[in-house]
Amino acid sequence: MAAGELLRLAFAAALGLCAGSFLGTCIERVPRGLSVLRPRSRCEGCGAPLGPAELVPVLSYLLQRGRCRRCGAAIGAGHLLAELGAAALAVAAYLQEGLSPEFFRTFGLACVFLAVAAVDLRHRIIPDGFVAAGLLAAFLGAPLPGPPTLLGAGLGLIAGGGGFFLVREAYRRLRGREGMGAGDVKLAALMGAALGPGGWLAAVLLASAAGTAVGLGLVLAGRATWTSALPFGAFLAGASLLMLFCLPCLFFFSSSFQ
Repeated sequence: MAAGELLRLAFAAALGLCAGSFLGTCIERVPRGLSVLRPRSRCEGCGAPLGPAELVPVLSYLLQRGRCRRCGAAIGAGHLLAELGAAALAVAAYLQEGLSPEFFRTFGLACVFLAVAAVDLRHRIIPDGFVAAGLLAAFLGAPLPGPPTLLGAGLGLIAGGGGFFLVREAYRRLRGREGMGAGDVKLAALMGAALGPGGWLAAVLLASAAGTAVGLGLVLAGRATWTSALPFGAFLAGASLLMLFCLPCLFFFSSSFQ
């Protein structure tokens, strides 16, 4: 690999680490209704504001050995995982798109789906702010080359949100109780806008299969019952992440035979 290519790859990884640091703050604060800008990041143990040296992604956590240098309280690994996850997504987006406008579209949407999965796993909610940010990235990036087109994003939005809304209402009327949260409907609309109708359907099928397999495994292991609820939004977001990187490959493969 040429030196220039290595520098661009390192830049993408560094960008991912920095974005992941902010993403970790969003994952921590947004579900609690807190501002992501103020107050400054603080130690959960002693409440002391973190200095610049303590905010360097990954490196500060490793140098401090996962503990506050003032009070010795353990630092949660959530930020570290968000930073590493975002860096991995940035590298994957770079390898797929290069440093192009398409890179920022793919990376932005990937970060949103990562944040949705993390919050839904922990809190069983899908914040409207994440959905709004994802829709903005999807429609701003739709005119760029590659799937989906602007029309595809619009049709996907209608198919995803409308389809899940109808399923939710039908279940509620037949069973007399909620079987799907409103957050899942909004997430489905985002998935459709980001992936187009075909990509949305593939992601839903993949998420359903994964959720069924995990649920069955938990039941057989005695850690859940047949009526236990799973954070389906996390499966939807995970499947969307996979499709986000698979769709351009499928698009290129199909177009090469036309």
